[in-house]
Amino acid sequence: MKIPLYSPTICRSEMEAVLNRMVVEQVGPGEMNRALSKAIVEASFPSSYAIPFRSPSIALSFALSALEIKEGSFVILSALAPYWMYAELLKCDINPIVVDVGSDSIFIDIQRVQEHAEKVSAIIVDEPLGFAPDMQAILELNIPIIEDISQSMGASASDVNVGSYGDFAILGLEEHDILTAGGGAVLIANKKNVQASLKKMNASILSHDLLPDINASLALIQLKQAKKNSDFKRELLQMYQKALLQTKHKTIKQAEDYVNPVYSFPVVLASNVQDVEKFVSSKDVEIERAFKDSVIAYLPQLQEVHINSFSMFLRTFLFPLYPYLGKKKAVDIAKILSVLP
Repeated sequence: MKIPLYSPTICRSEMEAVLNRMVVEQVGPGEMNRALSKAIVEASFPSSYAIPFRSPSIALSFALSALEIKEGSFVILSALAPYWMYAELLKCDINPIVVDVGSDSIFIDIQRVQEHAEKVSAIIVDEPLGFAPDMQAILELNIPIIEDISQSMGASASDVNVGSYGDFAILGLEEHDILTAGGGAVLIANKKNVQASLKKMNASILSHDLLPDINASLALIQLKQAKKNSDFKRELLQMYQKALLQTKHKTIKQAEDYVNPVYSFPVVLASNVQDVEKFVSSKDVEIERAFKDSVIAYLPQLQEVHINSFSMFLRTFLFPLYPYLGKKKAVDIAKILSVLP
């Protein structure tokens, strides 16, 4: 049986939490939605204000409204950012400016961002695969920031939690995010002015835009289990990294003062992609492109323009790494990593 790339880390206690919501007949937005908001703030953002929404797109639309970004404005995002962000900007009649990443990097190129800084109303900073760019450099641009921490929640740089740098942070709770509720997102407002705007908007938010309690219950238990799961994944990560050193391929590196929550195990291939895919498939292990849902993947007309992003899109693959994988299967995957063609 093939080892799947993803497996939802849902234990018995999480299922019981969901069932309890069903038993008390409170599955729509209510008590657990508010509890999740409080728990997210207490866990990582003690000076912030948060609202759990039914989808990341809804969360982004409220962030844009709270920042008073008007129709026809310009917002920057990376070519490797999730495509849904680009689509939501268009839906809100906002013009996306897609910027390439740096050479052999997964992070937006700051120098290219500076070329557009004077005319943009905001920048969406994606933090893919548990990694984050140089946020201090982005802060110096003096542009409103929306951080996407859907894959980086739990990370920190120099003891500063990711998600706390920007005006807003969006924590996705979709199927393959680092925390899952089966869908949804938490919008976190950090600065006082946007907190005030979001609180004012809160009174008029329709219930069908808010995260239902049945999903919030699952997210709450996931949040409580996050540190334990992350610690276990770090053990597997060290094994994988050591195995990959025996090949010509590489993984993504981060600054020494950065604490990564371990989203998955990315490998940047240095040989023929098809040969590697065929080899890994023969070993009954599922892998896939790390940026298959990115802007560059959906907009082929950008692939000749943003060559660094296109290169990383083609060469970066994810290998299975999650708590329920178990050490025996992890050892098998490490052996495969050590002999990748």
